[in-house]
Amino acid sequence: MTATTIGPWKLGPAFVTSEEANEQLEKYKGISHTERLFETWEASAIPGHLSIVAEGPDAGLTIPQLIEKYGEQFLGKRVAKEYGPVFPLLMKLVYCCGDLTLHVHTPDAFAEDDFGVLGREEFWYILDAPEGAEILTGFNEAITVEEFEDAVKNHTIINHIARTPACPGDAFYIPAGRPHSLTPGILLLEIFDPAMSGHDLYSFRDPERVVDSDTLADAADAIDVTVLPSYRTEPEPAIDGIEGLAHTSHFSVNRLTISGKKILYNYENSFVLYHCVEGEVKLSVGSDESAISLCRGESVVVAGSSKRIVFDGEGVVVAAHM
Repeated sequence: MTATTIGPWKLGPAFVTSEEANEQLEKYKGISHTERLFETWEASAIPGHLSIVAEGPDAGLTIPQLIEKYGEQFLGKRVAKEYGPVFPLLMKLVYCCGDLTLHVHTPDAFAEDDFGVLGREEFWYILDAPEGAEILTGFNEAITVEEFEDAVKNHTIINHIARTPACPGDAFYIPAGRPHSLTPGILLLEIFDPAMSGHDLYSFRDPERVVDSDTLADAADAIDVTVLPSYRTEPEPAIDGIEGLAHTSHFSVNRLTISGKKILYNYENSFVLYHCVEGEVKLSVGSDESAISLCRGESVVVAGSSKRIVFDGEGVVVAAHM
Protein backbone atom coordinates (compact mmCIF):
# COMPACT_ATOMS: atom_id res chain seq x y z
CA MET A 1 0.00 0.00 0.00
CA THR A 2 1.06 3.58 -0.53
CA ALA A 3 1.61 5.87 2.43
CA THR A 4 -1.69 7.64 1.81
CA THR A 5 -3.86 4.51 1.51
CA ILE A 6 -5.73 3.20 4.54
CA GLY A 7 -8.03 0.21 4.90
CA PRO A 8 -10.25 -1.44 3.93
CA TRP A 9 -11.35 -2.98 7.22
CA LYS A 10 -13.37 -6.16 7.67
CA LEU A 11 -15.64 -5.68 10.68
CA GLY A 12 -16.48 -8.09 13.46
CA PRO A 13 -20.02 -7.43 14.73
CA ALA A 14 -21.41 -6.98 18.20
CA PHE A 15 -23.84 -9.80 19.05
CA VAL A 16 -27.31 -9.45 20.57
CA THR A 17 -28.93 -12.68 21.76
CA SER A 18 -32.49 -13.77 22.48
CA GLU A 19 -33.96 -16.99 23.82
CA GLU A 20 -36.74 -16.60 21.24
CA ALA A 21 -34.37 -16.61 18.25
CA ASN A 22 -33.38 -19.66 16.23
CA GLU A 23 -30.25 -20.47 14.19
CA GLN A 24 -31.30 -18.52 11.09
CA LEU A 25 -28.92 -15.58 11.61
CA GLU A 26 -26.01 -17.88 12.47
CA LYS A 27 -26.63 -19.97 9.35
CA TYR A 28 -26.74 -16.88 7.17
CA LYS A 29 -23.39 -15.68 8.54
CA GLY A 30 -21.86 -19.15 8.58
CA ILE A 31 -20.91 -18.95 12.26
CA SER A 32 -21.75 -20.70 15.51
CA HIS A 33 -22.56 -18.98 18.78
CA THR A 34 -23.21 -20.24 22.28
CA GLU A 35 -26.58 -18.45 22.34
CA ARG A 36 -29.20 -17.77 19.68
CA LEU A 37 -28.63 -14.51 17.82
CA PHE A 38 -31.33 -11.90 17.42
CA GLU A 39 -29.11 -9.15 15.95
CA THR A 40 -25.55 -8.56 14.81
CA TRP A 41 -24.44 -4.93 14.76
CA GLU A 42 -22.28 -5.10 11.66
CA ALA A 43 -21.03 -1.50 11.57
CA SER A 44 -21.69 0.31 14.81
CA ALA A 45 -20.08 3.04 16.89
CA ILE A 46 -22.77 2.77 19.59
CA PRO A 47 -21.32 2.22 23.10
CA GLY A 48 -22.14 -1.28 24.28
CA HIS A 49 -22.60 -2.50 20.71
CA LEU A 50 -19.27 -1.61 19.11
CA SER A 51 -18.15 -3.49 16.03
CA ILE A 52 -14.41 -4.01 15.81
CA VAL A 53 -11.84 -4.50 13.07
CA ALA A 54 -11.54 -8.27 12.58
CA GLU A 55 -8.14 -8.55 10.91
CA GLY A 56 -5.14 -6.65 9.59
CA PRO A 57 -2.87 -4.05 11.22
CA ASP A 58 -5.82 -2.28 12.90
CA ALA A 59 -7.34 -5.51 14.27
CA GLY A 60 -9.18 -4.95 17.54
CA LEU A 61 -9.87 -1.25 16.98
CA THR A 62 -13.42 0.03 17.20
CA ILE A 63 -14.92 2.45 14.69
CA PRO A 64 -14.53 5.41 17.12
CA GLN A 65 -10.87 4.43 17.47
CA LEU A 66 -10.48 4.36 13.68
CA ILE A 67 -11.97 7.86 13.57
CA GLU A 68 -9.60 9.00 16.32
CA LYS A 69 -6.63 7.51 14.43
CA TYR A 70 -7.46 8.59 10.87
CA GLY A 71 -9.97 11.44 11.23
CA GLU A 72 -11.45 12.82 8.02
CA GLN A 73 -9.30 10.43 5.99
CA PHE A 74 -11.53 7.65 7.36
CA LEU A 75 -14.86 9.48 7.41
CA GLY A 76 -14.40 11.47 4.21
CA LYS A 77 -14.05 15.24 4.06
CA ARG A 78 -17.74 15.95 3.47
CA VAL A 79 -18.90 13.65 6.26
CA ALA A 80 -16.33 15.00 8.72
CA LYS A 81 -17.38 18.56 7.94
CA GLU A 82 -21.12 17.82 8.30
CA TYR A 83 -21.14 15.42 11.25
CA GLY A 84 -17.86 16.03 13.07
CA PRO A 85 -15.85 13.15 14.58
CA VAL A 86 -18.80 10.77 14.85
CA PHE A 87 -19.94 7.79 12.80
CA PRO A 88 -23.39 8.78 11.45
CA LEU A 89 -24.62 5.41 10.15
CA LEU A 90 -25.50 2.03 11.61
CA MET A 91 -25.75 -1.33 9.83
CA LYS A 92 -27.34 -4.36 11.49
CA LEU A 93 -28.55 -7.83 10.67
CA VAL A 94 -31.88 -8.51 12.38
CA TYR A 95 -33.81 -11.74 12.81
CA CYS A 96 -37.37 -10.90 13.79
CA CYS A 97 -38.21 -13.58 16.35
CA GLY A 98 -41.47 -11.92 17.42
CA ASP A 99 -43.89 -9.28 16.22
CA LEU A 100 -42.09 -5.94 16.29
CA THR A 101 -43.97 -3.14 18.03
CA LEU A 102 -45.54 -0.78 15.49
CA HIS A 103 -43.68 2.51 15.82
CA VAL A 104 -42.81 5.72 14.03
CA HIS A 105 -39.61 7.78 13.93
CA THR A 106 -39.52 11.54 14.18
CA PRO A 107 -38.55 13.82 11.26
CA ASP A 108 -35.51 16.06 11.59
CA ALA A 109 -37.34 19.23 12.65
CA PHE A 110 -39.24 17.59 15.52
CA ALA A 111 -36.37 15.26 16.50
CA GLU A 112 -34.00 18.17 17.04
CA ASP A 113 -36.56 19.86 19.29
CA ASP A 114 -37.66 16.73 21.18
CA PHE A 115 -34.46 14.64 21.28
CA GLY A 116 -31.60 16.95 20.30
CA VAL A 117 -30.71 14.68 17.35
CA LEU A 118 -31.60 14.29 13.70
CA GLY A 119 -34.63 12.25 12.69
CA ARG A 120 -34.25 8.59 11.79
CA GLU A 121 -34.64 7.09 8.33
CA GLU A 122 -34.35 3.34 7.78
CA PHE A 123 -33.61 1.01 4.91
CA TRP A 124 -34.52 -2.68 5.07
CA TYR A 125 -33.15 -5.32 2.67
CA ILE A 126 -34.91 -8.68 3.00
CA LEU A 127 -32.48 -11.60 3.17
CA ASP A 128 -34.89 -14.40 4.04
CA ALA A 129 -38.58 -14.63 4.82
CA PRO A 130 -41.02 -17.49 5.52
CA GLU A 131 -44.13 -17.98 3.42
CA GLY A 132 -46.73 -15.36 4.32
CA ALA A 133 -44.22 -12.92 5.84
CA GLU A 134 -45.19 -9.26 5.61
CA ILE A 135 -43.76 -5.80 6.07
CA LEU A 136 -46.25 -3.51 7.82
CA THR A 137 -45.65 0.09 6.86
CA GLY A 138 -47.62 3.11 5.67
CA PHE A 139 -51.39 3.35 5.53
CA ASN A 140 -53.83 1.20 3.56
CA GLU A 141 -56.44 3.95 3.23
CA ALA A 142 -56.85 7.69 3.68
CA ILE A 143 -56.77 8.76 7.31
CA THR A 144 -56.57 12.13 9.02
CA VAL A 145 -54.20 12.92 11.88
CA GLU A 146 -57.21 13.11 14.21
CA GLU A 147 -58.40 9.67 13.07
CA PHE A 148 -54.85 8.37 13.54
CA GLU A 149 -54.86 9.60 17.15
CA ASP A 150 -58.25 8.00 17.82
CA ALA A 151 -57.09 4.69 16.33
CA VAL A 152 -54.00 4.65 18.56
CA LYS A 153 -56.15 5.41 21.62
CA ASN A 154 -58.62 2.66 20.65
CA HIS A 155 -55.85 0.11 19.89
CA THR A 156 -57.12 -0.26 16.31
CA ILE A 157 -54.29 1.51 14.50
CA ILE A 158 -52.96 -1.80 13.19
CA ASN A 159 -56.12 -2.14 11.04
CA HIS A 160 -55.08 0.98 9.10
CA ILE A 161 -51.53 -0.18 8.29
CA ALA A 162 -50.67 -1.47 4.81
CA ARG A 163 -49.25 -4.99 4.56
CA THR A 164 -46.73 -5.88 1.84
CA PRO A 165 -45.51 -9.46 1.21
CA ALA A 166 -41.81 -9.82 2.01
CA CYS A 167 -39.51 -11.83 -0.27
CA PRO A 168 -35.71 -12.18 -0.36
CA GLY A 169 -34.17 -9.31 -2.32
CA ASP A 170 -37.02 -6.88 -1.57
CA ALA A 171 -36.07 -3.40 -0.40
CA PHE A 172 -38.01 -1.00 1.79
CA TYR A 173 -37.11 2.63 2.47
CA ILE A 174 -38.88 3.83 5.61
CA PRO A 175 -38.65 7.60 6.04
CA ALA A 176 -39.25 9.37 9.31
CA GLY A 177 -42.98 9.79 9.88
CA ARG A 178 -44.00 6.43 8.37
CA PRO A 179 -45.24 3.79 10.86
CA HIS A 180 -43.63 0.38 10.46
CA SER A 181 -43.32 -3.14 11.81
CA LEU A 182 -42.83 -6.67 10.41
CA THR A 183 -43.99 -10.22 11.03
CA PRO A 184 -41.88 -12.93 12.70
CA GLY A 185 -39.33 -15.03 10.84
CA ILE A 186 -37.91 -12.30 8.60
CA LEU A 187 -34.15 -11.90 8.36
CA LEU A 188 -33.07 -8.49 7.10
CA LEU A 189 -30.19 -6.09 6.65
CA GLU A 190 -31.03 -2.76 8.29
CA ILE A 191 -29.23 0.51 7.54
CA PHE A 192 -30.21 3.67 9.38
CA ASP A 193 -29.26 6.82 11.26
CA PRO A 194 -28.34 5.87 14.84
CA ALA A 195 -30.82 8.33 16.31
CA MET A 196 -33.18 7.10 19.02
CA SER A 197 -36.10 9.32 18.09
CA GLY A 198 -39.26 7.25 17.91
CA HIS A 199 -42.67 6.51 19.40
CA ASP A 200 -44.40 3.16 19.95
CA LEU A 201 -47.96 3.00 18.62
CA TYR A 202 -49.15 -0.59 19.05
CA SER A 203 -47.85 -3.69 20.82
CA PHE A 204 -48.73 -7.10 19.37
CA ARG A 205 -47.82 -8.73 22.67
CA ASP A 206 -49.95 -6.32 24.69
CA PRO A 207 -52.60 -4.90 22.31
CA GLU A 208 -54.33 -2.99 25.11
CA ARG A 209 -51.18 -1.15 26.16
CA VAL A 210 -51.99 2.53 26.63
CA VAL A 211 -49.94 5.10 24.72
CA ASP A 212 -49.51 8.08 27.02
CA SER A 213 -50.79 11.48 25.94
CA ASP A 214 -47.35 13.06 25.48
CA THR A 215 -46.14 10.21 23.27
CA LEU A 216 -49.34 10.34 21.25
CA ALA A 217 -49.04 14.10 20.76
CA ASP A 218 -45.44 13.73 19.57
CA ALA A 219 -46.42 10.86 17.28
CA ALA A 220 -49.23 12.95 15.79
CA ASP A 221 -46.70 15.70 15.03
CA ALA A 222 -44.40 13.16 13.38
CA ILE A 223 -46.88 11.05 11.44
CA ASP A 224 -47.11 11.19 7.65
CA VAL A 225 -50.59 10.01 6.63
CA THR A 226 -49.84 10.00 2.89
CA VAL A 227 -51.15 6.84 1.21
CA LEU A 228 -48.89 5.31 -1.45
CA PRO A 229 -49.82 2.71 -4.08
CA SER A 230 -46.82 0.60 -2.98
CA TYR A 231 -44.42 0.74 -0.05
CA ARG A 232 -41.85 -1.60 -1.57
CA THR A 233 -38.84 0.28 -2.98
CA GLU A 234 -38.27 -0.58 -6.63
CA PRO A 235 -34.59 -0.67 -7.68
CA GLU A 236 -33.38 1.81 -10.26
CA PRO A 237 -32.41 0.28 -13.63
CA ALA A 238 -29.02 -1.41 -13.35
CA ILE A 239 -26.04 0.41 -14.84
CA ASP A 240 -22.95 -1.78 -15.10
CA GLY A 241 -24.33 -4.07 -12.40
CA ILE A 242 -25.19 -1.24 -9.96
CA GLU A 243 -28.79 -0.64 -8.87
CA GLY A 244 -29.85 2.31 -6.75
CA LEU A 245 -32.06 1.10 -3.88
CA ALA A 246 -32.52 4.23 -1.77
CA HIS A 247 -31.41 7.84 -1.77
CA THR A 248 -32.55 9.40 1.49
CA SER A 249 -31.88 12.85 2.87
CA HIS A 250 -29.12 11.32 5.01
CA PHE A 251 -27.67 8.30 3.15
CA SER A 252 -27.78 6.25 -0.06
CA VAL A 253 -27.91 2.48 -0.66
CA ASN A 254 -26.97 0.56 -3.82
CA ARG A 255 -26.90 -3.11 -4.80
CA LEU A 256 -23.84 -4.32 -6.69
CA THR A 257 -23.81 -7.50 -8.76
CA ILE A 258 -20.19 -8.61 -9.10
CA SER A 259 -19.15 -10.97 -11.89
CA GLY A 260 -15.41 -10.88 -12.45
CA LYS A 261 -13.42 -7.71 -11.91
CA LYS A 262 -15.27 -4.44 -11.26
CA ILE A 263 -13.69 -1.05 -10.56
CA LEU A 264 -15.73 1.57 -8.70
CA TYR A 265 -14.89 5.18 -7.98
CA ASN A 266 -15.95 6.96 -4.81
CA TYR A 267 -16.67 10.62 -5.48
CA GLU A 268 -18.92 11.09 -2.45
CA ASN A 269 -16.23 12.12 0.08
CA SER A 270 -17.81 9.55 2.39
CA PHE A 271 -16.83 6.23 3.92
CA VAL A 272 -18.65 3.28 2.32
CA LEU A 273 -20.11 0.24 4.07
CA TYR A 274 -20.31 -3.00 2.09
CA HIS A 275 -22.24 -6.12 3.12
CA CYS A 276 -22.09 -9.31 1.04
CA VAL A 277 -25.51 -10.95 0.66
CA GLU A 278 -24.54 -13.63 -1.89
CA GLY A 279 -21.36 -15.35 -3.03
CA GLU A 280 -17.78 -14.35 -2.29
CA VAL A 281 -15.72 -11.44 -3.58
CA LYS A 282 -12.38 -9.78 -2.94
CA LEU A 283 -12.17 -6.05 -2.32
CA SER A 284 -9.10 -3.85 -2.54
CA VAL A 285 -8.20 -0.17 -2.54
CA GLY A 286 -4.98 1.31 -3.85
CA SER A 287 -3.18 -1.97 -4.54
CA ASP A 288 -3.67 -5.74 -4.55
CA GLU A 289 -1.87 -5.94 -1.20
CA SER A 290 -4.90 -4.41 0.48
CA ALA A 291 -7.32 -7.07 -0.83
CA ILE A 292 -9.60 -8.76 1.68
CA SER A 293 -12.20 -11.46 1.12
CA LEU A 294 -15.86 -10.77 1.68
CA CYS A 295 -18.23 -13.72 2.01
CA ARG A 296 -21.98 -13.85 2.56
CA GLY A 297 -22.86 -12.28 5.90
CA GLU A 298 -19.63 -10.28 6.20
CA SER A 299 -19.22 -6.50 6.27
CA VAL A 300 -16.42 -4.12 5.32
CA VAL A 301 -15.87 -0.38 5.70
CA VAL A 302 -13.84 1.56 3.12
CA ALA A 303 -12.33 4.94 3.96
CA GLY A 304 -13.77 8.13 2.54
CA SER A 305 -10.33 8.93 1.15
CA SER A 306 -10.33 5.77 -0.99
CA LYS A 307 -11.31 6.85 -4.49
CA ARG A 308 -10.69 3.61 -6.40
CA ILE A 309 -12.33 0.43 -5.13
CA VAL A 310 -11.76 -2.89 -6.90
CA PHE A 311 -13.98 -5.95 -6.59
CA ASP A 312 -13.25 -9.38 -8.01
CA GLY A 313 -15.29 -12.57 -7.79
CA GLU A 314 -18.93 -13.59 -8.00
CA GLY A 315 -21.46 -12.16 -5.60
CA VAL A 316 -24.04 -9.56 -4.63
CA VAL A 317 -23.09 -6.74 -2.27
CA VAL A 318 -25.19 -4.01 -0.65
CA ALA A 319 -23.34 -0.69 -0.30
CA ALA A 320 -24.21 2.35 1.82
CA HIS A 321 -22.65 5.80 2.13
CA MET A 322 -23.61 9.20 3.45
